Amino acid sequence: MGARIAALCGLGVLAALWVVLGRGLFGPLGSLTVIYALILGLPILVLHALIARALARTARAGFVTRRATWLTVATAWLCFTVLGLTIPDRIDGVLHTLVTGSQQPGLGLAIGIANPMGIIGIGLCVASLILAVSDSRGPRKSEDEILDEAAAWSDTSRPRGHE
Repeated sequence: MGARIAALCGLGVLAALWVVLGRGLFGPLGSLTVIYALILGLPILVLHALIARALARTARAGFVTRRATWLTVATAWLCFTVLGLTIPDRIDGVLHTLVTGSQQPGLGLAIGIANPMGIIGIGLCVASLILAVSDSRGPRKSEDEILDEAAAWSDTSRPRGHE
């Protein structure tokens, strides 16, 4: 499990770097880079650190991390990959993206894709954190187990001889 948690942290750092600095691999970074570092990169890193902490707690307690937790965070990484390709940056006063450059109508479409990808990606990280914290608390009791416990409790709490 330790390798999976390390991979999660590494991929979280890569996702944040890709969203914030990925455009720099193919050209100059623009004036929006610092803003993206604060409003996207930092939350992505913090959420991944919190997810990793919850997963480590799950492993220490001997519980299993559900597949849904991993699939949710993996889907967030997919959203962040698309976001890094389509997020605009201002270079010399003109907006550019990796996939369209500054050409319209592609630029407008790319920006229209980037916004939901960022929102969905962050939302999926939050959902993954909630799932990871739930996993760290162990498996939930079934409805039958809860009803059996309630029935057993009510049987033992009733005074005998007054039936």
